[in-house]
Amino acid sequence: MKKQLLLFALVVVFFFIAYAPATLITPYVKNIQNLSINHINGSLWQGSITSNHFEKLSWDINPIYLLLGQISADIVIKFDKHNHLNTNTVMGLFTDPYIDDTSGQLTTTYLQQLAPNTPIMVNATLDIQHARATWLSTDTALPQEAELSIGANQVNLLGEKIGDYQAILNYSNQTLEGKIKSQKNASVDTNITFKIDSHNVLTAKGSAQPKTQDLKEIFKELNINTKVSLKQRL
Repeated sequence: MKKQLLLFALVVVFFFIAYAPATLITPYVKNIQNLSINHINGSLWQGSITSNHFEKLSWDINPIYLLLGQISADIVIKFDKHNHLNTNTVMGLFTDPYIDDTSGQLTTTYLQQLAPNTPIMVNATLDIQHARATWLSTDTALPQEAELSIGANQVNLLGEKIGDYQAILNYSNQTLEGKIKSQKNASVDTNITFKIDSHNVLTAKGSAQPKTQDLKEIFKELNINTKVSLKQRL
């Protein structure tokens, strides 16, 4: 009898999510600060949102996770034709919420629009190769743990093409650690490690050696040290 009741409850949940309109989430998304919603389409199972802040956010719930007491959704955010993110989000009764299998592409031009007061000296396409983050609570924006791998491709420094680079970041125990390395086609031989601890103290060491005379002149004009060794509070 208990198994039959559980099966019936699961069937009810399946049908509710599959056929309930996505507009049911309207009161919740409208409460998100600075988010302007244009349209909400589809169902709770498979739907999309359009906004002034992005072209389209779409989701597709994976039904098998419901059997485990979890909600898992594949989410795609298209900001414009050059900027997009794909991720898998999981929330459950017995597991901490997390995102995984994240990939996408962002340009520094787009990021500059989001933070117009932050100077960005380089132009590049950021290829998000892998990202994962876990939260202990949905009440905080900062995750408990996170890891991120980014490729900076076709980097342009003040009109000078300097090749491709990769950054690997890890966040745990309120500490961010990272490494930046140049790829084979890079014009600046780069190997830098850094850490930002829980007291917002940044330490970094390594080197960034330009390979061409033009780049050496640019480094000199911008007063960029080729040897990196610093420790300062942010």
